[in-house]
Amino acid sequence: MGRPMTMHFGPHDVLVVLCIEFDPALTASEVAEAIDRIEARIRSQRPDVKHIYVEARSFPGRARP
Repeated sequence: MGRPMTMHFGPHDVLVVLCIEFDPALTASEVAEAIDRIEARIRSQRPDVKHIYVEARSFPGRARP
């Protein structure tokens, strides 16, 4: 997982880009729910974050059972 990146469009308009590695055993629905929780937490703590982009990846080298 890389470091979060931000781009500031204005004093109260921030984009956050996250690359997150998820366990490949998770379903698409579980990944979507996790992303929703992450986005909600970011927005609750940083209301200036107006845009969030999440790139979801599987752990490298791990195959589905």
